[in-house]
Amino acid sequence: MMTSKTLAEVVLERPFPEYAQWWRMGREFLDFMSTAIVGEWSTLPGNGGDRAMVDPVEAYVQEYTQAVFGRSARRGLVDDFVQKRHAQPIQSGEFDALSYAFYRSAFEIMAQNMQLYAEPLARERRLFTQRVGKIFYAQVHEHLALQLPKSVQTEDQFAQLQTGIATVGKFLVAQGYLRDHFRFTFDVDAVAGRTHIQQQTSDVLENLRQNNLAHALY
Repeated sequence: MMTSKTLAEVVLERPFPEYAQWWRMGREFLDFMSTAIVGEWSTLPGNGGDRAMVDPVEAYVQEYTQAVFGRSARRGLVDDFVQKRHAQPIQSGEFDALSYAFYRSAFEIMAQNMQLYAEPLARERRLFTQRVGKIFYAQVHEHLALQLPKSVQTEDQFAQLQTGIATVGKFLVAQGYLRDHFRFTFDVDAVAGRTHIQQQTSDVLENLRQNNLAHALY
């Protein structure tokens, strides 16, 4: 039987003091995320689109900022994110709070209006998350002018893919989504469920040819 926990309980169980010191987020990243998150949130069936729908988001931002960081959220933070205003730069902890708040609000809107949705709640929430990710990545793809292979069958195509991944990683570090490093590897030694996965980078092309499947760790 699953039991739900409050945000405060989760923070007590898994505190991350190393993130207590905030850092500045990049404008491009924030704008792309605003387009993706706010755009999908605002068009959810059951979201009336009026100011009353923003009130819970602001409350959740305050709750998260206080519970996780022991701070008060600054006035106007949600509006700055929605309107893509950068007069006062958004910090890393503030973006964490914004993400939490909009996702929590979105999930609650779905749960309260299931008659308006075609899929079960868990799938609708997963679809929402996937849509946000796709919209964000499409903007990053265009912004970075990524040149990615349509398939990965040769060494040159694999190298092109690795270059694209590294370019995205540098962007995420430079924009503050990742604090100081990007780690993505095709060298895998991990357990997924009951399966022990072992793979070297040199195995990737052969695995794709033989099984149409390769693994990576991020």
